[in-house]
Amino acid sequence: MPKQPMAEVFGFRIADLSSEAHRHRQHRLCPFNNKVPSCTKDKTSDPLGVCSVYDGNNITVTCPVRFRQDWLIATDAASFFFPSGTK
Repeated sequence: MPKQPMAEVFGFRIADLSSEAHRHRQHRLCPFNNKVPSCTKDKTSDPLGVCSVYDGNNITVTCPVRFRQDWLIATDAASFFFPSGTK
């Protein structure tokens, strides 16, 4: 069990210390197709930046923009609601 509840901040796992993760945290960027490059989670200036939290052993998304990763939500929703080949 983690000592703190955050799983991802500004699109990267808390333990990710890569230069890309650092750049996103430093500039408060959102990698998940937000309408603007910056995170706008709770406010545009100095946003919280938490994308997901730990829920026991699971990770739970807390930001609706997080669902836009690679637009999988649109693909999955379309395949659920419409037959294959629908335009």
